[in-house]
Parts: sequence; structure tokens; C-alpha cells
Amino acid sequence: MRDHSHEEPTRLLVRFAETLAALDYSRPQAWRLCEAVRQVVGASGVVVTIGYLSDVRTTLCATDDVALAVDGLQELVGEGPGFDAAVGGEMVTAHLGDIQQSRWPHLSRALWDELSDVTIFAIPIDASAQLTGVVTLYTRQRRTLGVSGQNAAMLARAIGSALFADGRRQQASDEGLRGPWTSRVVVYEATGMVMAQLSISADDALSLLRSRAYVANTDLAAIARQVVQRELTFGNASVHGD
Repeated sequence: MRDHSHEEPTRLLVRFAETLAALDYSRPQAWRLCEAVRQVVGASGVVVTIGYLSDVRTTLCATDDVALAVDGLQELVGEGPGFDAAVGGEMVTAHLGDIQQSRWPHLSRALWDELSDVTIFAIPIDASAQLTGVVTLYTRQRRTLGVSGQNAAMLARAIGSALFADGRRQQASDEGLRGPWTSRVVVYEATGMVMAQLSISADDALSLLRSRAYVANTDLAAIARQVVQRELTFGNASVHGD
């Protein structure tokens, strides 16, 4: 397997875009976004949950039943890496194969009984917002991810910005859609160009634009202008000045 641990964020997003474009369009968009993340970072599974610490906790997508169980068991026992990530606002990585030495003995015991040996990577999304989200990745046994922890967190948060329509980062990212008429036009034009570049749906194209805006720490309209002016191309990661 090729080593992507030191991959540049822009290249990582292009791999993500290409992976997303290859997935079955008949599946829900949320699942496709999660599955693309799973493939790019080299995880065994991914689950995304919003409202992690609230009474309206909701799972937006899960790539498989094991990912659902990893998330559900944490909710059941009331402890785990996801809770710590949501509270602390930082990525938490934990191997849950040793019940005696685990920080979360109840969770480790439950996971061992149900799933055996797993490693969990919990990444908080928009930790300062009212509805904190967590992207949870897992691998079997002690296998590491195929990218660095920093890149995994960057990609997870970028996708979170596309999925969490009510989160603060999403509201900021959507500024171009709510702004002046000229900004909305350029966003629509850029969406069409990304659709053509990758042969993907409008929803997927807009999600990629939002994700790129998050990584670049800018708004949606600015990224759209780069696409329309052909300074940014999702098909081959070409960006003028790179």
C-alpha cells in the first residue's frame, strides 16, 4: 500500500474527490462522503454523529455495522474516545484491546465482547458550536491509518463542514450562497464545472467546494471564483502557484 502519511492537504482533497466520484450515486450522499473518507484515510469504518453531548444526538452516516456499534456502545456506556473528543475539542486516539489498562473499562469490555480488538480515532467537529459533532474512525487491532493523524483530522473536519448544515462553520462556508447575486451565480457556475470535471452530482460538487473552502480557511464564494477562473481544478489538483 502506498504511503500517504506525508501527503499535502490539497493532494489529499483531490484523492478524496476522485474517490467520491467513483462511488455508487444510488447510495445516499452522506454515506458516500463517509465511505470516501474511509477509503482515503485507510480506516476500516467511519461514523459521523452530531449533537454528541446533547439529547438530540443523531448519527448522520456510518459506513458499516461495526462503525455503528463503535458509536452506539459509547453512547450506551456513557464513556469513550468520542466523549473525550467532544468535550476536549481535540482528536483522541485509543486502542481498546487491553481492558485492564483502558481509560474506559466499561467501553473496552463491551467492545471486546461485541467486536474484539479495535483502535478508535475520534475527531471533534465544530467543538465550540451548540451541536458538537464527532467523526469516529476505527481500524481492526493496532493498525494505524494510512495518512497522518493531522491529515485525517483535516479531512474529517472538512467533510464535517459539508455535512453539518446547521453548524457554525457550515454557515460561514455557505456565505457565498446567501450573499450578493453575483456571488451566488459564481457558486452555481463553479458547481457545474466541478460536476463536469469529475462527472458527479450537484450535491457532491457543492460538498467538495465547501470542503475545499474549509481547508483553505476561506468562504465558498472565494473558492468558487478560483474554479471559475480556472485557478483551481479538482480533477488534477492543479492550483496556480503550487
